[in-house]
Amino acid sequence: MMTERNMRMGLVGRAAARVALAAVVAACGLAGCGSSSKKAASTSTPAVSTAPASTSTPASTSTAANTSTAGSTSSTASSSSGATAKLTAPGTMLKPGQTAIVDYDTTLANGNNGPSYRLQLTIESITAGSMSDFKNISLSGVPKGSTPTYVKLQMTNVGGKAIKTSTNDPADSVQAILHDGEMDNSLILEGYFPPCPNTETPNPFAAGQSFTTCETFMEHGEATQIGYNGSNSTLDSPIIWSP
Repeated sequence: MMTERNMRMGLVGRAAARVALAAVVAACGLAGCGSSSKKAASTSTPAVSTAPASTSTPASTSTAANTSTAGSTSSTASSSSGATAKLTAPGTMLKPGQTAIVDYDTTLANGNNGPSYRLQLTIESITAGSMSDFKNISLSGVPKGSTPTYVKLQMTNVGGKAIKTSTNDPADSVQAILHDGEMDNSLILEGYFPPCPNTETPNPFAAGQSFTTCETFMEHGEATQIGYNGSNSTLDSPIIWSP
């Protein structure tokens, strides 16, 4: 039987899916043909399929392949200090560059609660993009008036235990907060997107390991609030970064 937390998390996911533009750049131009993304594989029907206007050089294939690990580092010192650090209170308002200590609650394949992990999360920057950044990409299904926002973040596993992220990806809990208070997932971009290079979450995400990535959000107007809601305590009261 699903617990109340998992039922609520499922509802949040469905609400986000109604408005999320989980776009997959299945490309030979922006992303190498034949490359795959863990996030893309885990996305279901609401994905808005995107494709570049024209194919490009094979050089982008090797570039895309290199982005999966480029942002990963290891820091055992951060792990030992972060594990005992005080959790950031739900609803805390932070500025880009500030760091939060958060729990990440997981769900097992049978729907029951899985283990919780301790993370250190920094939203390093929130930057307005331009639709001209997508001039070589066909974004079919993206509503008129949409504006991209690029969010650079760093995440460190400070809890002392490795996280299997194939089914529980903590980066997915970083979302844009919409005007109506709902939270929206980032675009799923396979391959190398120069304005906002995305790095996959390491799997396993080892204790003490850090990675840096950039998430692209596509909203009506700039996404000025970015929230974390990856634990039971932050579902209804996310930690928020805003310029």
